[in-house]
Amino acid sequence: MTRVRRFAPAEYEGSPRHRDPTNPLDRHRSAALALLTHYSSNLESTVFVCGIFYERFQPGGLSQARTNLLPGLNSEGDYIMNCAAMFASFLALPGNSGEVAICMTALQDVGRFVTKALDLPQWPKEMRICGQRTTIGALLQVVALLKKQQFHPLQVHTLASLAVQHQVARQAGDAGQQNRIVALINTINGYYDFEGPYHNSLFPDWNPIDFRAWFALKWHI
Repeated sequence: MTRVRRFAPAEYEGSPRHRDPTNPLDRHRSAALALLTHYSSNLESTVFVCGIFYERFQPGGLSQARTNLLPGLNSEGDYIMNCAAMFASFLALPGNSGEVAICMTALQDVGRFVTKALDLPQWPKEMRICGQRTTIGALLQVVALLKKQQFHPLQVHTLASLAVQHQVARQAGDAGQQNRIVALINTINGYYDFEGPYHNSLFPDWNPIDFRAWFALKWHI
């Protein structure tokens, strides 16, 4: 360990600057980042911020990619939409103030970027990469058009309704449901959304696949 000069913690989500350390999905990550800051004179680090993995929406969900095996968030349909059963959650911002947006990137593209980043002479504190930024409504439309099916049912959630559901899940001791609800709350609060400039431009030959093309490949459409 004394020879290690660089370290990238297992973040790969939204920007930690926008995450509440008390958030149930923090999973001690804020504490780890605090330690990295403490040892920054001897250990260079960066956080790879890539938003939501496309693979959440592949057949079988994230568990098929054997990554982020968190109860309630690794199976097909655990986040936003179930593309096999065609049911989905639409997330509403308070006061109809616009649409909820997220950034997404394919897992393989994240791996390619990280590999390239290993050779950078210096690491910024945060590297934001994005395959596609979209709204939840637009995302559902793309999937519905590609599959030639409509989502039914389409459940509309607000921060208030999710807070009630989270309380019910806590009382029932349902950890998986709690994680699912907190992920939706984080989405409404903008944790998975980050506007440019992105660090995509660090590598002009790094061309991430857009969601429509990726989805067509995964679902053989």
